[in-house]
Amino acid sequence: MVTIDQGIHTLYGGTKLGLLIMKQVADDCLLSETQIASGLTEIQRRYAQGDKTTRAASYPIQAYTAYWKKFGGHYPVLAQLESILSGKKTLPKESGLRQAMFLTELESMLLTAGHDVSKVQLPLRLQVTQGSETYVSLSGREVTTAKDDMMICDGAGILSSMMRGPDAQSRMTATTDQGHVKNFAHICREPNVKRKLP
Repeated sequence: MVTIDQGIHTLYGGTKLGLLIMKQVADDCLLSETQIASGLTEIQRRYAQGDKTTRAASYPIQAYTAYWKKFGGHYPVLAQLESILSGKKTLPKESGLRQAMFLTELESMLLTAGHDVSKVQLPLRLQVTQGSETYVSLSGREVTTAKDDMMICDGAGILSSMMRGPDAQSRMTATTDQGHVKNFAHICREPNVKRKLP
């Protein structure tokens, strides 16, 4: 179902990839206020102590921070965490699956991407980008991969890259499958950045 190319082992040895596939998941149900409050309380419990620098140095955030730094960026989930902790951001309201993914990302600090399995052509491959591959991102714009980034591909092309995010083709939508029932893939990557990029 999933292969990890040698380039990942060479550049990012020890990188972890998780995949969760759920079938017949209804997306027309939002999380309850109790579920949201419980999730936000857990996030506060885990991360409210200390400052942003302390949080950035904790596991697994430091691995993502180091990874993003190599590309001149900042780990977006850490920025989302800071917004939640400061009260500037709340959960999305358009999708129960997106709410659950958002809470899971913030509780675990692991980067995830959600895809509609009915639009994915197995098997999947985790591989290193050349920096010349293109795909249409969730924004609807064509993006070019960053060189030496990690991307996950299926039989049709790129599903997601760390720096550019998920593709538009396999995104979750309210009309996927009859009756708003999803076949949903939750993909998570944790980089290991022991080696310097060439």
